[in-house]
Amino acid sequence: MTALRLGLRQLWRDWRAGELTVLLLALIVAVASVSSVNFFTNRIQLALASQSNDLLGGDLVYSSSNPIADEKIATAVATGLKTAATVEFPTMVLAADASQLVALKAVSHTYPLRGRMHIASELFTAAKAVDQVPAPGSVWLANQVLTQLGLKVGDRLTVGAIELVVAAVLISEPEQSGGMLFGFAPRLLMNIDDLPRTQLLQPASRVSYRLLMAGETDRVAALQRDWQKQLGVGERLNNIKDSRPQVQIALQRAEAFLGLAALVSVLLAAAAVAMAA
Repeated sequence: MTALRLGLRQLWRDWRAGELTVLLLALIVAVASVSSVNFFTNRIQLALASQSNDLLGGDLVYSSSNPIADEKIATAVATGLKTAATVEFPTMVLAADASQLVALKAVSHTYPLRGRMHIASELFTAAKAVDQVPAPGSVWLANQVLTQLGLKVGDRLTVGAIELVVAAVLISEPEQSGGMLFGFAPRLLMNIDDLPRTQLLQPASRVSYRLLMAGETDRVAALQRDWQKQLGVGERLNNIKDSRPQVQIALQRAEAFLGLAALVSVLLAAAAVAMAA
């Protein structure tokens, strides 16, 4: 008890002398600095992860050489994830006497789940961001297709067994290459509801069916763990780090830099407290 009283007296003496005030202020500044740096570091990491997923069109992508089973979609929805479907393959399109190889992508109305598409009303005009997909009966074309076929917005072109109207110039989209072998071919984007009428999907067709998913991080991770164990031949399950190694490298470097910034703030705070003591 005597030792406690002596300690309290010494503490009170130091406080009145102003020595503890300096130490307390140093501690407050140190804690505030470290907390602020950690807060902003976490926010930046979350923003980087979110923006990188914009490149993929979702948080997780299931790809298959066969049509996506309804059970897969139902499981994703039951998990609390949003879904969008795409079908991609190379094909020839016709306009008058000209033809052009394109990388056709048919998308559901919910596409994309992350990021936005940009279109223009005419060639070489300003682009605008849009939140919808091509309406049934229409397509969006990359400018290379329009140039090669001599088309303009409002013209018609033949896609398989049907004719579709060119409704816009496609400037950019998430997951632009889509992982297709024919990723170098210019893009044709159409509504997935029109795809059966084209009669392009045949048993021997080389097609990539993709199910895009997005939602809370823990739910996406849980679904990825479950599905990863069940993948069969011709099936893949990718997030942005799997699909784009260059993005993974950039994210790792950014996270390392942010971690270094947090460490430096801790060291500076410790030095300030030590000097105040």
